[in-house]
Amino acid sequence: MKPFQFFSILISLLAASSATAQTHPDCSDPLLLTNMDPFTIDSVVGEGVEDDLSGTCVAQEFSPTWFSWQIEQPGTLTFVLTPLNELNDLDFAVFRFNGNVLCQEKILKRCMAAGENVGDPTGSIPCFGPTGLNLTETDIEEQPGCNNGNNNFLKFLECQAGENYALVVNNFSSSGEGFTLEWGGTATFSPAPDSINSPTLEAKALQLSIGPNPAKDKLYVFGLDNQHELSYQVADSLGRLVMSGKTHADSRYLEFSALPSGAYFIAFLLDDGRRVFMVVVE
Repeated sequence: MKPFQFFSILISLLAASSATAQTHPDCSDPLLLTNMDPFTIDSVVGEGVEDDLSGTCVAQEFSPTWFSWQIEQPGTLTFVLTPLNELNDLDFAVFRFNGNVLCQEKILKRCMAAGENVGDPTGSIPCFGPTGLNLTETDIEEQPGCNNGNNNFLKFLECQAGENYALVVNNFSSSGEGFTLEWGGTATFSPAPDSINSPTLEAKALQLSIGPNPAKDKLYVFGLDNQHELSYQVADSLGRLVMSGKTHADSRYLEFSALPSGAYFIAFLLDDGRRVFMVVVE
C-alpha cells in the first residue's frame, strides 16, 4: 500500500464517530481528533510507558487514553465524559502545548481527580458519573475525594486559533470499561490534512514547493513572498500531530532536528485551501 493511500484511510478511521478498545496510553501517541463528533471508547487497555502526569492532581496513570487536537475557530470549549459503567470514577487532565507539539512543553490547564471519599459507599456522592468542562463552573482543578465543593466539573476553556491541546482520560476504577466523549462550546477543531494532492510537490497558490526531500535538519519552503505568512501542521505516518507553527519570508524553513527519522505529512493553510506534502526525514 502506498504511503498516501495509508494516510487517507487512517484519517477516515480517525474521523469515525465510534471506536473500540483504544491503546493510546502516552502523550507522545495520542488519538488525533479532527472534528467534534461525539464518540465512544468501548474499553481501555494498557498502561503508559511515559510519566506524563507527574506533578498534576491526577498524579498516577490508570488505563490512560490520550487525545490531541488543534483549534481552528477560536471560542469556548466544553466536553462531557460519561463512563459506560456509572460506578466508574473517571479522572482527566487537559494540557495546552507551548509552541511545537512536544509533550515536554505541555502546560496543564485543567485537572480533575475528584472521586469517592475513603469509607463512603461507591456511588453515594456527586463525584461519580459524568465529568468534564462546562460553562457554569469557575474552578480549574478538583483534588482527589469529594470535599470542598467538588462536583466533577471544571470551567470551560477559552481557545485561540492555532492552539494545540491534549486530553488524557484516566479510569481510576481500573475496570477496563470505556466512556463516551461529547464536545460543546463555540470553538472548532482543525480538520485533518488532505491526502497527497501533487506528485511534483508543488502547490498552485504561490507555486509553493519544499526541499530537500529527503530532509535532515531543515526543510526549506520555496515560493513565499513578503506578503504571505503560512500556518503549517506536521503529522507522522500514523496521523499524529507532531509540530505546528508559521513560516514566512523571514523564516523560510522548518526545523526538523528534533524529529525521528521517518515519513511525515506537512499541511500548509493557503487562501485557496490546504496543500499537503510528504517528506522523508533522514
